[in-house]
Order: sequence, then structure tokens, then C-alpha cells
Amino acid sequence: MRKKWFSVLAVSLIVATALTGCMGKQSSDGGGNANSGSGASSSKTKTITLKVMGLTPKDTEAVKTIVGDYQAGHPGVQVDFQIPPDNGAALLKTRFAAGDAPDIFYLSPADIPAWSEKLADLSNEPWAKHVLPEGIRNITVDGKKLGFPLQIEGNGIVYNKDLFAKAGITNVPVTLTELKQTAEKLKAAGIQPFGEAWKNWGFLMHLFGVTFAHEQDENGFIDQLNKGTKQIKDLSNINNFFALLDLTDDYGFGKDSIAYDFTQQQKDFASGKMAMIKQGTWYTAPLLKQNPNLNMGLFAVPLSDNASETKLMVASTSNFVINKSSEHLEESKKFLNWLHDNGQKYLVETLKVAPVFDDLNASQIGPLHKDMNTYIKAGKTYDNFGTELWPSGFNTDISKPLQAYIAGVATKDQTVKQLQDIWTQRLNK
Repeated sequence: MRKKWFSVLAVSLIVATALTGCMGKQSSDGGGNANSGSGASSSKTKTITLKVMGLTPKDTEAVKTIVGDYQAGHPGVQVDFQIPPDNGAALLKTRFAAGDAPDIFYLSPADIPAWSEKLADLSNEPWAKHVLPEGIRNITVDGKKLGFPLQIEGNGIVYNKDLFAKAGITNVPVTLTELKQTAEKLKAAGIQPFGEAWKNWGFLMHLFGVTFAHEQDENGFIDQLNKGTKQIKDLSNINNFFALLDLTDDYGFGKDSIAYDFTQQQKDFASGKMAMIKQGTWYTAPLLKQNPNLNMGLFAVPLSDNASETKLMVASTSNFVINKSSEHLEESKKFLNWLHDNGQKYLVETLKVAPVFDDLNASQIGPLHKDMNTYIKAGKTYDNFGTELWPSGFNTDISKPLQAYIAGVATKDQTVKQLQDIWTQRLNK
């Protein structure tokens, strides 16, 4: 996932190619005076400027390629593509308020409902019929498809296959009990089972999200939570969540995990220091960059002893949307259709994301995506990360109480109460 908690430099990229009309040649005579000739003429090609905003600074070179190729094949269209800094949401609001709204922009699934009144309905676009089931939920509001899902990601436990083999483990665990047994086998073989970077709020968010994704009626539960007829303590697997959290610490860094961050985690996992980390497909490139020969895989997080409930959390995590008030609505749609039609080249090979379309192939992106695709084909997925319907700000605020629990300065009951208080406070803001 393009992690929001990563510290990045603010980068604003404007990729544009000026399209100009033919101009009469100028030559210099002996006296240095320009001579255009009486027969010289000029012609102008009418151009439109398509304003696009989104992606992240690491996509700069990919954007240059995509924009350059689109403009080359669409004379008369200039693409002004701005890559925002980390706080893209604030910049987006500023541009709308200033009357400089982009035609196409980038939204997370959680933001689409809030922006729905400003978004064009894309339900009848040619690519819409190819969206995978795991991507439909996050772009749909009131039955309308309002987003072009840019990538799909799998959220689970990344593991080192060689270390599993060394410990004599032949199958990935599918229950919480089996996960503990797996950790014990690894420890007995002299291998550290877990290495969690609980310093980073985003990873705690993803772990707690598992609890919501496993609800039989997640939407219904959250609706009751918002109405006050249910509380966090009523989550079906709330006790198992803490058992899972304890497991990652008891067989990992313990209290020290709250001072352990993602940069060190990537380095240590890539070098074989631990066998499992609670992560997802977004770790593919960073890990393979450090160790191209890393033999790794991805399996679903077990949260109970019911194996049928153990499914991989898979969701579209970022989307392009179109401003329905755009002066260039049809050209904006053409751009997204072109991006899909050429998705194998630009989404998979250039942006290196797993596309959310059944007519594109992401099998070559890496081993984690390969395992994700296995879950998708088997129909063993949850179509969300369990975090999409949380109140704004809840995802970041929960890190402090969870870190306090990990540090041993708060009990489970105290932590659950704090989580409930945060939900209520954020809901009422």
C-alpha cells in the first residue's frame, strides 16, 4: 500500500508538453535582421488542458512516461499532472476552493462517499464490467461506480518460506491455534517467529482492521456502533484480537516492538532475522530491493479457530475519480479508458501495481501478489481491510492506546474502553 505514515518529501510535479502550431521559419540576413518572408504563415492547433492530480512522489518517472505517451497519441491534449505532497487531501480541498479543481483526481476508498456529490458516475464505462468483485465495494455509492480502481492489495502475514521449511513447517496456519503452534516450532528451531513494527500507527491500524473484516455483518455492526447500540467490546473477535497481538509480541520483540519501525523491519526480514511480519503486498518492492532472492509468501491472518473464517483481506486501495463538473468530462473518461486499455503496460509494468481488472495479469509483480491471486481465485477473500468505514482520524488515534497495552501500562479492558472513547469522539467531530 502506498503508506500514509511514510515520511516523504513534498513533491509537486507538473508534467506537460507544450503543443504549438507551425511557425514560419526565421533566418538572419547579413545585417542580422530577421526575415520571415511575405509568404510565411502560422497556424494554431486548439488544445485542451486536462488537469490530473494524484499518486505519490515515487511515481514521478512513471507519470512522465504515461503522460508523454498519452499526449503523443492524442494531439491537442495537454496533461497537467500534479503529484501532491503527503497531505494530498488538504491540497485537493484548497484547489476546489480556489476554483482550480482537477478534472481527474485520486481518492482513497474511505474518501469516496464524502466526495460522492462531486463525482461523475462511471458505471457505464467500458472498463467497469472488468472490475474484480474485490474492487467493486470500495468504488460504489448508492449503486453507482464512482471510481476507477487503480490497484488491488492483499493484507495478511508475510512469511519467509525458507525459514518455515527449516523449522519443518509444510503448511501455513489457518487457525489462531495453528498460528501459535507455528510460532512455537519456529522458536524451537532457533528462529524468531515475529518482528512487528508497532512504532508505526499504520500497521496497528491494519491489525485492528482484521477484527472488523471478520464480522459476519461488518456494515451492520458499524451502523450499530455509530448509533451507540453496540460498542467496540462487542466485536465478535475482540478477545482473539488481543490474543493475536500478544502472540506477535510474545514471539517477537515484546515491549520493544513499540520502538521498532518499518525501515528496520524491512532490513531485518529481508536478511532472514524473523519468519513472519503482519504486512501485505505493498512490501513486495522494498523487500525484493534489499534481497532479490528472498523466498517469501503471503497468507491470511487467522483470527479464530474456525478455518472457514480465515480469508485474505483484499481491496482496492486507491482510485482515480472524475470531477462531474469538469469542462472536459468526456476527455477525462477517454483518459481512464486509455489507461485501462493499456493497463498491462502502464499499470502493471510502469506503475508496478496489481490492477483491479479481470482482463489484466499481475502475476509477474512478485510472490506476494501471486499468493494473493491464489486466494482471489479460490474465493477466499474479504473485500476490504476492515478500516474503510471507520470515522475520520480513528485509524491514527488508536495507536497510542494499543502501544500502551503492548508496553504493559494498560490492561485489555482499559484499552478497549479507550478505543471506544476514541470512536465516539471521532464520530462526533
